[in-house]
Parts: sequence; C-alpha cells; structure tokens
Amino acid sequence: QLKKEAAMQSELLLLEAQNELQKDRLRISRDLHDNIGANLTYIHTTVNAIQTNNRHLADIKSLVNETILELRRTVWMINKPSITLEEWLVKLREYYSRIDKITISSTIENETENQILTSKEGTALFRIVQEATNNSLKHSKATQIIVHVNVKHHKLQIHIKDNGIGFENNTAKASFGLKNMKQHALEIDANYTLF
Repeated sequence: QLKKEAAMQSELLLLEAQNELQKDRLRISRDLHDNIGANLTYIHTTVNAIQTNNRHLADIKSLVNETILELRRTVWMINKPSITLEEWLVKLREYYSRIDKITISSTIENETENQILTSKEGTALFRIVQEATNNSLKHSKATQIIVHVNVKHHKLQIHIKDNGIGFENNTAKASFGLKNMKQHALEIDANYTLF
C-alpha cells in the first residue's frame, strides 16, 4: 500500500511539474506576442505611413517583416508541447522559401512519418539550421546551401553543406555562433559534428 501511495505521489508531482511547465510556455508565448509583437506591429505601421523611396527605409520594413514572421514561428513552437517532424519541416521550408541559394530536402521512412519532436527539440534544431545557413550566406561565398533531413531506423539526421570556400576549423570553432550551435545540440542530447 505504501509503495502504491508513493508511486501515486510521484506521478502527481510529475503531472504538477508538467502543468507548471505548460503554464510557463503559455506565459512566455503571450509575453512575446503581446509585448514584442505589439511593438513590431507599431514599427511596421509607422514605417508604412512614411511616404519615401529611401532604400534604408525599405530595408527596415523588410527586417521588421522578417522579425514578425520569426516571432510567430517562435511563439508557435514554444506554445506547443510537441510537434511532428512533418510540421517542423513545413516551418523550415516556409522560412527559407524566399532564399534561392538554400534547398531543403528530406528522406523520411514511412514508419517514422509521425515522429514527434518536443518543443525544446524543435526549437533547438531550428536554431542550429539557422546559424549554419546564416554562416554560409555571410562568410562562405556559397551559391548553393543544402539542408537535408534524413530519418532512417528511427534516427534523425540533419546534414547542412554548401559549395563555399570553407573555413579554418580552429578559428571557426571559437566563434560565438558555432558555440551556440554546439550548446543547442547538447541541450537536446544530440550529436553535433563540424567539418
């Protein structure tokens, strides 16, 4: 009886912790939407109201639009406790749909079509892909960047490669962005290889 009561107590504590975590997710997504989202919408409206052909203004407008879309994606991923790999791929393809240099491809076995990612896993993987592709776009002089998502034997692999000039491994490993990629991988217990 004592064992049963202890097991029930443990399960109750776990459910309470999950409930608190979900409340935190909802609070963070609300804060992002209500505060940052409202500010970005105001900036967007103000920029639209200014009648000028200034190139810098066009750049600001484009950046604000991109930031609003990124905010919506982040809120969507935080707000959901889990997402399917297919949903994640749809968001990834949407994100890169306007960048001709970047191709998103995938090979997914039929039995793993409904593979589930936690919110944390989905966000971390998205950030890793973002950092890798941004580095290629900024530094590699690449004309083609391929992000390939492969699922085989229930194992998810993401390969990112470009046809750019490459880099010095030791110098690159010291960069803040690559350290962040490694940290994101560690946080979700993933293997990260740079070559």
